[in-house]
Amino acid sequence: SMLTANMHLYASYASSFLFALLCVLISTCIRHLRRTMQARRLTTYEDIRALLDPPLSLTEQLCSRAIPNARLKRAFQIYSTFVRGDIAAHSSFTRDAARFISARNIPWARFADVANDAVALYLPRSADTIMFDTFISRVTIHVVLVGILGADSEHVGIDPLDVDVVTSGINDLWVKSKASAPLPPNLLEDVNSRLRRWLPALANPLEFVIPAYETIWRVVATAVALNHDNEETRNSFLLFLQEPDADQFRRFTGESASVEATIQEVLRLYPPTRRISRAVTIYPFPFLPYLISKYLSREIIVAADIEALQRSAVWGHLAMQYDPLRHHPQRCNDAQRQTLLAFGAGKLTCVAKNWAPQAAALIVAAVFDRVGVDKAFKIEAGREILGGREGWEGWIVKRID
Repeated sequence: SMLTANMHLYASYASSFLFALLCVLISTCIRHLRRTMQARRLTTYEDIRALLDPPLSLTEQLCSRAIPNARLKRAFQIYSTFVRGDIAAHSSFTRDAARFISARNIPWARFADVANDAVALYLPRSADTIMFDTFISRVTIHVVLVGILGADSEHVGIDPLDVDVVTSGINDLWVKSKASAPLPPNLLEDVNSRLRRWLPALANPLEFVIPAYETIWRVVATAVALNHDNEETRNSFLLFLQEPDADQFRRFTGESASVEATIQEVLRLYPPTRRISRAVTIYPFPFLPYLISKYLSREIIVAADIEALQRSAVWGHLAMQYDPLRHHPQRCNDAQRQTLLAFGAGKLTCVAKNWAPQAAALIVAAVFDRVGVDKAFKIEAGREILGGREGWEGWIVKRID
């Protein structure tokens, strides 16, 4: 009958409409999912600030940081706040770290002495040359062990070859942890056995050695490499070595950048932590009912691309050029200054944010005091400066005949 035919026709239209609606819904979901996937790496200040300083409790933020850092727990067997989500571990670590770097534990004049001793200790004696990254690694970890963590170098006897086992071991384990590669057997034990001998008072020395050494040595290496042939900059650092206080650190003289500006520019162009990652819960289909959307939610790792932010157009068309004078108070504006996030932001900002630049600068100054023009040693440049753990081929420290 006509009624039956019309009903079939309406049913056909309805099913076609529902099918089309389903196709649109699926297409929308796929597009939304792709956009969500693309948001894994953040490059704008607003997005990065929102990731690193979210309106979440401290416990939630600690968990958000610990999840991407699980690889460090596997590689180094560390159980500090970087891989844990509880406030007790966080409070304990920050309290101990603040004590280690306090002026009471290591005044700047004493830190400068330790840095000078380390440079003298590791400059080549019998050989004429030493690999630049090996030299800087040895000096930096010696300063961390003796100056910050209290190892007694005279009684312990920190042998350069043992130091190399530790520095290369940390580097190898770090690189392999990022690639989820199999870890070499015994490598961690080789590192730990030496550290425990030097630092018997610490239950797990790597929990403090890694945050201090792993970042500072690359800042030192990059700062030395970029400035070893600039006499004005070298002189500013040598004055700071003689008078290691905040005024000398910040002083601009004539056309020369301050020591602080020089380190700040190294941190801007070559941040030791190029990306800061957090675990974030996403809801791919927020337009669905809450319970369904929650059921379909999942955790992804989102990375704040600090390097991209600090090299962005806000710094002008010469953003990729190394220029410490850009940090002069009369040149650096608020929009630029707020992008300097090498030490993170919010509640989990690095506890050494105000200490580390001066510490790195004093090690650089100690190197310049004995290596360079009119010194017994000089630096020969190799390949282009990358500012990383690797890529120092051709760079050497050489005795001048």
